[in-house]
Amino acid sequence: MASRGAKLARKADPGSRAALAGADVVRRWWRTRETAEHGGTLWLALAIGIAFLTPFSHVNLQLSTSIFILATCLAASLRWRVGWLVLVVIAAIGIWLRWTPFVGGYSDVLTVTKAAIARMLTGQSPYGVGYQESLPPGAPFNYGPVSLLWYLPFRDEPKRMEFWASVVVLVLLTVRGGPVGLAFYAFSAHWIQLTTDGSNDTSAGLLVLAAVTTIPRAPLAGGVLLAVACAFKLYAAAWVPALVWFGGTRGAVGFVTGSVLTWGTAFVAFGVGSFIEGVRLAGRIFQARSYWSLAWLIEWWSGQGLSPTLFNGLRVVLGGITAVVSTRRIRSGRDVAAAGLWVFLVTLYTGYWSSHSYLAAVAPLVCWYLDDWIGLGDRRVWWRAAVAHATSATAAAAPRPS
Repeated sequence: MASRGAKLARKADPGSRAALAGADVVRRWWRTRETAEHGGTLWLALAIGIAFLTPFSHVNLQLSTSIFILATCLAASLRWRVGWLVLVVIAAIGIWLRWTPFVGGYSDVLTVTKAAIARMLTGQSPYGVGYQESLPPGAPFNYGPVSLLWYLPFRDEPKRMEFWASVVVLVLLTVRGGPVGLAFYAFSAHWIQLTTDGSNDTSAGLLVLAAVTTIPRAPLAGGVLLAVACAFKLYAAAWVPALVWFGGTRGAVGFVTGSVLTWGTAFVAFGVGSFIEGVRLAGRIFQARSYWSLAWLIEWWSGQGLSPTLFNGLRVVLGGITAVVSTRRIRSGRDVAAAGLWVFLVTLYTGYWSSHSYLAAVAPLVCWYLDDWIGLGDRRVWWRAAVAHATSATAAAAPRPS
């Protein structure tokens, strides 16, 4: 018969086992040294963050504090394996920098969107009129109907929606586990600026990311999501050729269905005529001068004015050729993203007028696949491994039946 002391020891056994198992996990983590093969991408990501923020370190205490935190994480990660913690820190600093931005800029896109929503709520069509709120006055609302619904909850301050869209992108990139892509998105001053300057391309980037990453897994749903992205901002149509080539009939059906639900509803509600008039007004503004395009570059170099019609036609031709060439090389989901990206860049930037803010629309997608494209995809931080490790430690600490 077991003694009373043995019974008491057995009753205390589960707790002691848990304590011993936890201590063993900590000891093993403390003794395990980080290696370049395992943690090199984390070091690179932290170095990218420090390099991106250092030129602005004099602006405010927030920047110098961020650099100090990144440097501390870099020093710790050189010795210990703190992979998932580094990703959380990078994302948190990225959110902090967008909450209190250190770079300025102005776009009237959301100002016009706010006025368009106010006009829609009075029962009038938001399309086909020039808004005095724009800079200069008279610009139309030339975005898709989804953008009216997207900013409706924050119609008093649409910039808040851009902030939350960037937060969602940072969280998704953190879960993705690619340190380099996450660091580029979190710390690029250009993309931080475009989150807060009044443009709408950060939200467009989130919608494009959702659509393009869904296409390889579920072409029908990906087609619907891409249609929604196009109904937010038309340049998302750059991925339509890749959708049809890779997703086949299911992708095309999804896209047509989504387009009917978005554009079709808007045409019925607001009238096709108002859309046509809006396109006419926008064309008149965009042909007034070249900007951020091939024509802009040639005009700057030569000092001679160029024909808007010529370069607008050139962008269509080059974009079509790029679509044919790039789609025929699609073999995987990454190829779908790359094919549309090439069409996007060629079509938008070989014409007469474009904008640097459009790059924010492809930033989430580029950062999503960046680690893979530069050959570091197999070194992503795998959350499943961290969860499995924690689960195994918990199982080891769990009481066993006597």
